[in-house]
Amino acid sequence: MCKASETEVCGATGDARPDTPPAACGNGASAPGEVCFDTPQVIDTNGAAFTITDARFAHADADEQLDLVWVDGAQFYFHLQVGGEISGASINGPSANVRKLAPVQVSSNRVGLIAAGSDIGAWVYDAPTGGWGTGGSLLQPTAFGPANSLALGRVSGPDAIDAVVRYAGQIVVASFNISATPQPRGQAVQIPMGESIAVGPVTSDDLDDIVYANAPGAMVIHGQVMSANGSFSTRTPTIIGAASAVALADMNGDGHLDLVYIDSAAGRLGVAIGASNGDFANPRTNEIIGIRPSTLEVADIDGDGRPDVLTTTNESTQLRIARNTGDGTLEVLAPIQIGVLGDIVRADSDYDGDGAKDVIVVSTSERKIAILTSNP
Repeated sequence: MCKASETEVCGATGDARPDTPPAACGNGASAPGEVCFDTPQVIDTNGAAFTITDARFAHADADEQLDLVWVDGAQFYFHLQVGGEISGASINGPSANVRKLAPVQVSSNRVGLIAAGSDIGAWVYDAPTGGWGTGGSLLQPTAFGPANSLALGRVSGPDAIDAVVRYAGQIVVASFNISATPQPRGQAVQIPMGESIAVGPVTSDDLDDIVYANAPGAMVIHGQVMSANGSFSTRTPTIIGAASAVALADMNGDGHLDLVYIDSAAGRLGVAIGASNGDFANPRTNEIIGIRPSTLEVADIDGDGRPDVLTTTNESTQLRIARNTGDGTLEVLAPIQIGVLGDIVRADSDYDGDGAKDVIVVSTSERKIAILTSNP
């Protein structure tokens, strides 16, 4: 079981798989099943012109350490990593009408960002010029309005790198590589109102599929090689329960992606087991007691090789972790206090290089960002 010191946060209260011998957070010898974080670092961004819309770890300067990058719909902002810690002081980046970010590996040791809003493009730090800019001309789908969600995948063909962007009432797919101009690849897919999207190969055809959340439930749009005019072949979406946010991961280790989703109104977290033909079984749900989750992220947070689920809520300052037991069912751990309301949670990067995923929580209303550094 995790045993926190005075300066550490331990998320494994009530751990059903205690360590033998007992190990503490920060001793460098965590066992599978531990969930350990340092005390959250909270960055106050009240100087932002607008509400924070996303935050990620990427390279914002010439060194090899990942930095914090966030946007507010009008500009990039950087918090550089110095001496193993993220600086609390921000540096103004270029102006850009982008709202959502996704990290992308641009070389063996460099991470850039694909950003979407009224503009869609790849943004990277260019060491020769010493500046942050696009890796090619921006695609400007100005008719689509603000971006609500962004995911990366290969939905238009096996050789494409696609940015799948969720706008109000439609999904836009832009295909590009980091060094070339992004090109639109396909007509906008008209969909009901919704916010969250996920991309992954839920079928066995080597193409990624699009899953999105809306009020009636989670919809699946199966990936399809685009025709000569760039349009998707039409397939009937699949409805899976009620969903306000979605993610894809292999939750039971059978080699097929499963659907993870939250039903915010009911305060529930669901897992629907996937099959190779893209179908999903009836959802297995866990009630998130005490909160109505507003966002989710899937990542192996306890080091046992299985994806876990993280949720936050904009109604309290709690991070909830649901640990994967291995068969698609989840064990909801005691809440971790993070000091900010949780509108967005990210856990896809290891910014300090210790081999464990670190967590970003964004509070849009408070204009604050909490960083939880994993501490094995």
